Amino acid sequence: FVQKNLAFEFFILSEHAARCFYLIFVSLMLLGLRTVSTWLAVALAFAALFNILIKPSALSLIPVALIFFFITWLFNRARTGKVVTNALVFLILIFAPLMGYMQTFDKRIGGFTLSYFGGYNFFAHVGHFTNLDSQPHAEIKKELKAFFPLYVEKYASRGRYRPNWLIHN
Repeated sequence: FVQKNLAFEFFILSEHAARCFYLIFVSLMLLGLRTVSTWLAVALAFAALFNILIKPSALSLIPVALIFFFITWLFNRARTGKVVTNALVFLILIFAPLMGYMQTFDKRIGGFTLSYFGGYNFFAHVGHFTNLDSQPHAEIKKELKAFFPLYVEKYASRGRYRPNWLIHN
C-alpha cells in the first residue's frame, strides 16, 4: 500500500466530476444572462455546491456567481429586487449546507475546514498503513513504531480516525 497512489486515484476520480459541474455551472450562467429566475439561482447554487464538495478549490465559483448576478442586474435594472433576491438565494443555498458540512466535519475529525483530504486528515485515514520497516525517513518511523500499534488497536481498526491523536501525539 502506498498513500501517494491513493491520493492520485482520488484526484483522477474527482477531476471528471468537477469538470462536469464546472460546465453545468457555466452553461447555467449563459442560459441565465437574459432571464431573471429563482430556479436558475437554485440550479447555480447546487452546481457550485456539488463542485465545492468535490473540489474545495471551486470556492472561486462563489465570486464568479456574484459577478454573474451583477452582470444580470446591468441587463435587467428594472428587476433589481429579483436579481438581489436571486443572489441571496444563491448565497443561502451555498453557505447553509457548507456550514453544516463543516460543523459535522469538525465534530467527526476535529478541524473546522472544508477539506483536509490532501493534508493531515488524509494521513490520519491511511497513515496506519505506513510501512514502518522501510528505509525512507527511518528516524521518523522509529518514533512512530512506539504508538502506531496502540492507535491501530484503539482507533483505526474501529473506523474512528483521530488525526489530532495520530499527528500530534
